[in-house]
Amino acid sequence: MKWYQKTAAILLLLLVFFPALGMSGCKTSAKITTTEITQKTTQSTAMQSENTAEATPQTAEKAEATIAAETTSPESSAAATIKATTAVTAATTKATAAATKETAKATTAAATTAAKETVKATTAATAAAAKETTKATTAAPAATTKETTAATAAATTQAPPADSGSGEVYITETGKKYHNDGCRYLDESKIAISKADAITQGYTACKVCNP
Repeated sequence: MKWYQKTAAILLLLLVFFPALGMSGCKTSAKITTTEITQKTTQSTAMQSENTAEATPQTAEKAEATIAAETTSPESSAAATIKATTAVTAATTKATAAATKETAKATTAAATTAAKETVKATTAATAAAAKETTKATTAAPAATTKETTAATAAATTQAPPADSGSGEVYITETGKKYHNDGCRYLDESKIAISKADAITQGYTACKVCNP
């Protein structure tokens, strides 16, 4: 209990027990005592106010010191460090995500452009190859037809008329060939026969005289 609280308690006790001392001959004294008590109470209240006023700056200083101590304490520093680290990590993650997005966008655009150019080049090459193939295919039958016509004309001009098989040829007694007159294989024997009969009987043309 504070001293001013004790003083107030004593004064209250005096006020309570003062009538027991006798009120008849002590009115003046009681009046003086009451006045003194009032003055003392006023003084106690003033001193209490002064003590409160003196304690208020001390309390403010103590609060400021406590705040400063909490601010500079290891726990506060660790919390601030964690907070700063979290902020840096979040910013780094955000920047990385943005960079990844831009990279993916650029890669997709490059791949699309490359695919488009590839398709364009492939289409052009296919069209050129098809054109050359068509040209070669068109030219080849024309050349073949021309060559065939020339060969046919040459064969028709150079080849002798086909033998109808009605001409006369000659065979020998021992051979299996038929010959033209004057062939060297007819020196020993010479038998006249139609070409058709010779072919029917199984004779074949001589390769020397070519009947």
